[in-house]
Order: sequence, then structure tokens, then C-alpha cells
Amino acid sequence: MSTLRSEFLEIVSASQTDYQVIDLSGAVESVFTLKPLTASGNLTNEPYANSPRLHISDQMTQPLVTRSNDNRLYWVSAEPSESVLQVWVIRRG
Repeated sequence: MSTLRSEFLEIVSASQTDYQVIDLSGAVESVFTLKPLTASGNLTNEPYANSPRLHISDQMTQPLVTRSNDNRLYWVSAEPSESVLQVWVIRRG
């Protein structure tokens, strides 16, 4: 039987061109939420403009829970101000 371990991260993107990497390698499940009172942002798998994105709104009321097989995603602010993504990553230990 394998054990699970969790890790809590705060990923800060300062602007619409400040791509920040999120390491999800080995994740079983990930929980994403926007830190209150920060700008909206986007999750993407490519760190460049016009890449496919999942928008995380500053109006979100429930966290986004995923079972991702991506090893790496990127967080980038959707506005010219700071956006803080809070991530709880659950991995096999």
C-alpha cells in the first residue's frame, strides 16, 4: 500500500506576462483556488501568449479539483496586477 503526502503552494504571477511553473509530477489529485482579493488568472500548459487556457475567476466560490496527468502547468495573471493561486497537491509518497 502506498502512502499519500500533500503539499500546499502559493503561486504568484505579477502580470499578464509573468508565467509561473506549477510542478504536478506524481500528483494523484490537485486542488486549485484563487487567494481572496487577488486578480483573476489562467492555467495553461504552455508559457506563451495565446496558448490554450483555463480561466480562474476572482468570482470563484468553489475550488477546482483535478486528477491531472500533466507534470507541469503554468499560472499567469489575467490582469496587469498580482494574482495568487493556492494549490494543494496530493502525491503518492
